[in-house]
Amino acid sequence: VGCGLSTTFTDIAAEAPSILDISYFSNELDSVLSLVPSPTFHLLGQSWGSVVVQEWYREYRLGQGLSTVSDAASPYLVSMILANPVVDTQLVAEGVREDVIPRLLPPLYADSMIANDATDPLLQTATDFFNDQVFTRYNPPPLEMIQGNMVSNADIYRLLWGVSDLYPSPDCPMYAWSMLEDLHRVDVPVLVYTGEYDEIALSAVEPYEYLPIHRMVVVGGGSHLCHIDSLYQWHAHVSEWLADPYPYSVSYMEMLLLLVGALVVVIGGYFALRAFYFTPADKASEPGRGLTPHGLPTSPHGSVSGSMEGEGEGGMSVALLGP
Repeated sequence: VGCGLSTTFTDIAAEAPSILDISYFSNELDSVLSLVPSPTFHLLGQSWGSVVVQEWYREYRLGQGLSTVSDAASPYLVSMILANPVVDTQLVAEGVREDVIPRLLPPLYADSMIANDATDPLLQTATDFFNDQVFTRYNPPPLEMIQGNMVSNADIYRLLWGVSDLYPSPDCPMYAWSMLEDLHRVDVPVLVYTGEYDEIALSAVEPYEYLPIHRMVVVGGGSHLCHIDSLYQWHAHVSEWLADPYPYSVSYMEMLLLLVGALVVVIGGYFALRAFYFTPADKASEPGRGLTPHGLPTSPHGSVSGSMEGEGEGGMSVALLGP
């Protein structure tokens, strides 16, 4: 709903706002995945799409949802690709306010955007300048992007996020959306990539480091649409990932070298420990050494290398002082 040539919000019945939440879209995604003809698939979500992908995974893979692609005979999810993603909407708002705006905008524009006062005559100019920095760095934007904006419908966006491009509205479903508590439970490889000049600050993407199997990529010079203005870099990273989505896998030669290295460490450690814990009895067997009648080792010249302390007629204790 609301994407591409699908049904727009204005085509839906009046009760639609009560049913259109993030779960609604994850359910739509699950319906689409049920039609995947391939036995395996990768799932890519960009920006808002990353939220839908993560919510689908949480509901239908981590939760108890009856996914149409969850049984053994259904298509198998190989990996997820989260592009310019949102892991927590409050982290995104904080990163924009405290990092991206002060770093990329002149102070006058920065103050206007942070205040976000709709009555400020400078706000629209500051917003346009900001978008030129972080949304796409193409100037002018690509033709397909201009054509897409001409036919896009912002009703769904405003319903879920709010009227501000930067800060989610408190009364919207995405205001407190977060994936933070479930990242450690994701059991498929995940590629996370973002642009150097993305409106989503790097600090808002760093929590993805908690993913068990992942690769993080920052596309140099890229914006929020780095698949457009850094196309070749983006294509290289995604193609490499699709060829091998397990970032910690190693070749047979690398595995052999690791085993040889481990063997060298074990052997070296053995000889080091043996030298450290060398016993007097072992040393006594060296040429020129022997034992006294009381069991003390002698030096090569026959002198006793220790001292004796008597404890009466019943016995003798030995305090070894030297080697």
